[in-house]
Amino acid sequence: QYGGVPQEAAEPVKKKKKWWIWLIVAAAVIIAGVGVAVFLIFNNIKKNYENAQELYAQGQYTEAAEEFDKLGTYSNSAELAERSRLWTSAKEAEKSAGKDPDKWEKASQAYALIPEEPDAVSASGTCHRKSLYYQACRTFDNADGSAEEVTKAKGLFESCGGIEDSSARITECENELKYIEATGLLEAENWAEAEPVFALLAAAGYKDADEMNELCQDEQAYAQGKSLMAEKKWAEAEEIFDSLADKDFKDSLALWLECDDWMIYEEAEALLAEGHFYDAYKKFDEIYGGPYEGMPDIYSRKEACIQPLPASGEVYHNPTYSNNTVELTIDN
Repeated sequence: QYGGVPQEAAEPVKKKKKWWIWLIVAAAVIIAGVGVAVFLIFNNIKKNYENAQELYAQGQYTEAAEEFDKLGTYSNSAELAERSRLWTSAKEAEKSAGKDPDKWEKASQAYALIPEEPDAVSASGTCHRKSLYYQACRTFDNADGSAEEVTKAKGLFESCGGIEDSSARITECENELKYIEATGLLEAENWAEAEPVFALLAAAGYKDADEMNELCQDEQAYAQGKSLMAEKKWAEAEEIFDSLADKDFKDSLALWLECDDWMIYEEAEALLAEGHFYDAYKKFDEIYGGPYEGMPDIYSRKEACIQPLPASGEVYHNPTYSNNTVELTIDN
């Protein structure tokens, strides 16, 4: 063909263009496949990251740490993995603290290491208060009657922020301080001041305050009885010691008997002074105990009741009876 390209020469050009087309299509397919693969991989990593976050949110920190470690440098996985381990460490410290204040403080410090976590700040504060609580318990239990140590324990309980039963323990400390005060008054034999304190504690059911309150009352009654004896008010003293003797309090039974003997003695002396010798003798003979300080020998007082025979030989005279044949026999 004149003025154009021969048909035989045009066919190779067409074939060459088809080869480049197939190459472009193949490249596009490969690129698309890689893109899809990258998308799928990225989507899977994102899904794993979200799963790890869910474990973290649920408090499954050991599992969360493992998942975040698998994600390597993706997003903030390394940071969250470290936080998860800090949470795990803090939780374990809290779980093993028991009643040891030092371990609770270590748990508090472990939570404080977790950054930017409100829950961790709260947990740290709770552990610190529990540390104070158990320190207060230990101080109180080891106080051994020391007002200073009980006061220290009370201050620690007050700083616990109402955790556990700290409010009740504060009241216990206050009662113990009153008990120590009352016990000191008791040891100083200041029964009158000790009694109302023990009475208050008895109303609260604290320790043996009811027994101590009764002891103070008995001691005051005993002292009153002794004072009445010193004033020779035997009947009033006897009544007091009679009540105390029922409780077997000190030597109340012996003092009750002494009061009774003194009353008999004074009655016998009155009869003797009135010349009722035989009645006086019998009264003196009723005295059971003794000898008592200030009381004469009873035997000598009985001897004083025995009167000598009159010089006339007349032992008894009845002026209304004049018969001289009557005989009087006295049996000893």
